[in-house]
Amino acid sequence: MSGRFATGAKFSEVPEWNILCDIPAARKVYESRLFKQMICVGSDVTRQLVLKIEEAKIKLEKKSLTIILDMAKIWFNERMKMTLHDPLAGSIIFNNSICTYKRGYTDIDGQTGVTYWKDSEDGPITAVEAVNYSEFIKFFFSLI
Repeated sequence: MSGRFATGAKFSEVPEWNILCDIPAARKVYESRLFKQMICVGSDVTRQLVLKIEEAKIKLEKKSLTIILDMAKIWFNERMKMTLHDPLAGSIIFNNSICTYKRGYTDIDGQTGVTYWKDSEDGPITAVEAVNYSEFIKFFFSLI
């Protein structure tokens, strides 16, 4: 879960947080070509997975999720929504049909951390292109 892979999108010239935290390490991973295939979930897609506080509280009220709800209360004190970035990355391990994908290469600007995507059928990176919101929500909350 790192990067942004949409071109011309609202945040396309803004570095993604996980890459910004360690630009040299991210560049090594993306540019190493050691992986035959890498599946990446960018924040250009995960930013679509927003739950308003009221909906998140309802979904987290299950007995098995009360500990998550307790931790989320700190988050809810300062924010009006919860974005499910990492849950999407985890979910596609079990159900990759909730997303569509594209193949290509990415370059990372060594100064800013901005990712630049290039479509290519023989590229080593498979990036999530889009997510079916309702299918993701149904699948994820049925898992947990």
